Amino acid sequence: MNRSTPRLSHDVLTLLVSLAALFLPVLAEGQGIPGLFAPDPADAQYPFYHGVASGDATHEAVVLWTRLSFEDEQEPFAAFGTVEVATDTAFADIVLSEQVQSQAALDWCVKADVSGLEPDSWYYYRFRFDVNTVEGPQERTSITGRTKTMQAAGLLPGCGRWRVAAVSCMNFQSGYFNALARIGERNDLDAVIALGDQIYEYYNPQSVASDYLRFQYPESECVQGYEYGQRWLVQRLDPDFQAAAQQYPWYMVWDDHEVANEAYADGSQYHNEATQGDYLDRKAGALAAFFHWNPIRETPFLTDPSSDLFDAYALHCYRGFDAGSLVKLSLLDTRTFRSQWVQLVPDVLTVATDPTVLEDSATIATLAPLLEALLDTSRTMLGDEQKEWLESTLTPQQMGVWNLFAQQVVFVPVSFISLDAWGLPPYPLSNPGSGIVDKWDGYQADRNWLIDRFAPLSNPVVLTGDIHQEFAFEVPNPDGSFIDAFGVQEGSVATEFTATSVVNDPRFWPISEAAAQQILPWLEHGDIDNTLSNGYTIMDFTEERLHVDFWQSTDQWERTPGQYLSTSFEVPAEGTVAEGDPLYFLEEVGTALDAADGCGADQPMTTEQWIGWAPPGWGHPGVPESVFEDALPHPNGLHLWRDAQGRLQSTAPLTEVRWHDARGRQLAGPQGAGPWLVHARSADGRSARQWVR
Repeated sequence: MNRSTPRLSHDVLTLLVSLAALFLPVLAEGQGIPGLFAPDPADAQYPFYHGVASGDATHEAVVLWTRLSFEDEQEPFAAFGTVEVATDTAFADIVLSEQVQSQAALDWCVKADVSGLEPDSWYYYRFRFDVNTVEGPQERTSITGRTKTMQAAGLLPGCGRWRVAAVSCMNFQSGYFNALARIGERNDLDAVIALGDQIYEYYNPQSVASDYLRFQYPESECVQGYEYGQRWLVQRLDPDFQAAAQQYPWYMVWDDHEVANEAYADGSQYHNEATQGDYLDRKAGALAAFFHWNPIRETPFLTDPSSDLFDAYALHCYRGFDAGSLVKLSLLDTRTFRSQWVQLVPDVLTVATDPTVLEDSATIATLAPLLEALLDTSRTMLGDEQKEWLESTLTPQQMGVWNLFAQQVVFVPVSFISLDAWGLPPYPLSNPGSGIVDKWDGYQADRNWLIDRFAPLSNPVVLTGDIHQEFAFEVPNPDGSFIDAFGVQEGSVATEFTATSVVNDPRFWPISEAAAQQILPWLEHGDIDNTLSNGYTIMDFTEERLHVDFWQSTDQWERTPGQYLSTSFEVPAEGTVAEGDPLYFLEEVGTALDAADGCGADQPMTTEQWIGWAPPGWGHPGVPESVFEDALPHPNGLHLWRDAQGRLQSTAPLTEVRWHDARGRQLAGPQGAGPWLVHARSADGRSARQWVR
């Protein structure tokens, strides 16, 4: 391979600078966060506290990322350095060296879209920058990252498979990223697919005492671009996030929480124009922060003057990649262009609890136009531009053995209750308690359109995040049947797997197994009864089959290596199914993949090259005074406090008590000045996590 001459990706830089100048002011007070993160030139890791990452790998190019963090008085106007790419961990064989730069306008993030690499190959990379330290100007080098290119078109991967981890929903406040730590420890993967909600915009101090373990920054809901940047700054200090990002290329999309809950093209469920300003300004700032802080290749602006969205306000994340001839990966964007959701009244929980509410004529009169709106063909999930892109890429000439659609929300239809007696469409499962039909059920015309595009493709698979639970579905035809598009053979039109959360609040769908089977006849597996379903999903593609492992973390409240296999599934590829057998039907196998069969790198990272930096005992960046208000009992009724003598009291007898300091370190008891986070379990099985002082 020829060494490239140093060069700067001016197109990428110009785009990022323009975005930043408009929407992402520099972090206030330098680049630190008081009481949490203070860059120090005396640190060996200075200024590379956030580690390294790579993403959007093609057969010959990949985006490489890091971030510089300076002490106030050391902060330059701009920083210049190089990124080096080698075939070995010792950098004895450097195949590429390019000039890179960062500046305040880019939130000091560094991105290089390097090209000219060999297909289906592992590479190692690092960044080198001249910075001011306590000992004067010095060249500092980042930790080493590892990445891999895709196989070239028309060829199978060298080891005959493509193995990826799928993750979703990384709520920093809700616990530790143990699932990401396990991914970082593996050496058998080719890539990671992140399905959205990598950060959460909201902040609710009223629920911190009972529900949340780690405190986020800023201590308010994100609205401005720089606030989203601060959220990402905290997120990428997490050592487990750094570990997974360091080891593999990531393919990332956003969902709603990278901007605002239940987001659609020009609004969201909770955005308040009067107090939070123009939503499109908020969206543009949030997505600019997303592009800065992640190894994602920039997408072009919309230029159609007739569009309601324009220029930077129309950033999107749909794009496609090919793992040689084996897997065609289509990353969909179900937020940027979607129509506003329909909000059903009464909501699903009301109907489920008391179906007789639908016997009221006034209720039916209210509900009828809402259900009809769900069938409106002008409503869109994908938008015309994205559908045109899909149409141009989903051709027999471009398809893989497997065609993977990675996207954000549940694709299969859900019919909660029949309304045939009133001549109305079925009542779909909406988000519990809100009535908002946020899934593909709320955009049926676009779902039918995409199912039609599955017909000529071999082995279509839908990969989904969002709902904090693992599921395996057969995808039926729009009419609920399982007859293939040619009417020849019984079978599903595709399979769907949902990856559970890395860490998040308990499950979204509070329904029983029996109810789930009734409303989801195509449900093959669902983690319905597990209230803390956190983990990751492994997908292993070969010419013969797709194998899926659902891994779950044993604990989200402690940084722990514990994990267990929930279950495994296999899907046979077309051409491997015996005549007369159904196509695509999932088979639960219950046996995990052998790591030795993967396409892991020959040179794993050495200890000194492993992970970057995180605050000691990384856990709790401060405890807001509001969490100690007496009006914050635990939702399950178990409440903790200390009496005048300093003894721990509770509303029920306790069988287990664990004490932690404000940085998450476990203590033998209430040592020091406090406050302390207490993990407690009562004799009747209830648990609480509460701050006391």
